[in-house]
Amino acid sequence: MGRLASLAFGFCAIVACTGPTFTNLTASLDACRSEPGMSWQSLPPMVDRAALIARGTVVRLGSIDIAGTPVRTIALRPAEVVKGTAGAEITIIEYRCHFFDVREGDEWIAFLSPYATSFSPPYVPVQTTAVAGAYVTLGGPESTFAVRGGTVAKTGSLDEMPAQVMKAYEGKPAAELLRDIRAIRPVDGDVRDLFARFGWAPRATLYVGELTLPSAIGFQNVGMLAPGTPTKVLHNFDEFANVSAEAGLDFRPYAGRPSELIQIVLERDWDGAGRFPPLGHAVLVDRHIVDRYPQGVNMTRDHGLAATSSLAVKTPTLGGGQTQDRALILPIVEALDVTLPTQPVPVLSGGQPMVVLIWAEDRYFTLEYWADLDLLVNRNFGYAVHPPRRAIQLLEAIR
Repeated sequence: MGRLASLAFGFCAIVACTGPTFTNLTASLDACRSEPGMSWQSLPPMVDRAALIARGTVVRLGSIDIAGTPVRTIALRPAEVVKGTAGAEITIIEYRCHFFDVREGDEWIAFLSPYATSFSPPYVPVQTTAVAGAYVTLGGPESTFAVRGGTVAKTGSLDEMPAQVMKAYEGKPAAELLRDIRAIRPVDGDVRDLFARFGWAPRATLYVGELTLPSAIGFQNVGMLAPGTPTKVLHNFDEFANVSAEAGLDFRPYAGRPSELIQIVLERDWDGAGRFPPLGHAVLVDRHIVDRYPQGVNMTRDHGLAATSSLAVKTPTLGGGQTQDRALILPIVEALDVTLPTQPVPVLSGGQPMVVLIWAEDRYFTLEYWADLDLLVNRNFGYAVHPPRRAIQLLEAIR
């Protein structure tokens, strides 16, 4: 099929096809205004959207000149990085409005995105030399949690911000917030992998937000809003569904369901002027790309299991073990190097599965083997398969 011109949720970019020209928004720094609120309603989209999630201590307040305007900077020394990578200090750039009530020594849990002057947060930008390596928060104090006496507190005014996530955790132990963040597996990397499989060059994440898919009849009448624009895109969900089906991704069965929309930039970064790059769009239901593997999956090739460096097995009787021995891992990888018909994850009740944890470079996968159904389940990707018997025998032999 080659590089599908509009892969499932990845069509000729909404913005690129409808023709608006975006301009550099650094001039907005001349007016005192708050960073846009994102109206986060739950943690998972925040985890997917953030390039960096860190807990740390504010060690310094400073200033940087951007387009002739002094803007405050906040230096955070990370004690823990929950997502992404960070050096000894993280520089957070604020707008001219000081919307954070912050002092040196404050402890923060912050959701961050790379900063640039060529596009306003929360959208993804091109970094310039002056601000290389700096970050902004995902919605000002809406996504930045202060920790005082071990308890979550707001970092600034939330006037005119719904801030549902902040309000849900305010007054609760910071350990509870961190536990909930760690329990969420980010899926933005899966979206980039999906587009790469179809020949696109994925770049940064542009937008993540919650979405309710229209009813089945509404597919013909409802368009998707382009981020940052007040009008509907000409294409409706019916067209998206047809294109998705062409790629083997059918999301019609999920009509009316709550979902998450992730948009990524494809092919090139934006230079701050002219036409915006193509966008890729992915809709997720229950934390997986809907029907990503409807026609079969080769687990070794589609998940890159050839790079497996460590593998662990826990049986229902708490047996099993862990190995980094390639002589034991390679035959398992080879046994799974076949295309297997997929089916939806069934409703499972009673009993315990054999759990398999696989580490492959910077990725890990959790699989469940339900012996009574002879099903190997990958919940993160939303499918189940009847695995090769040899693969299961080899996994059961791990001690």
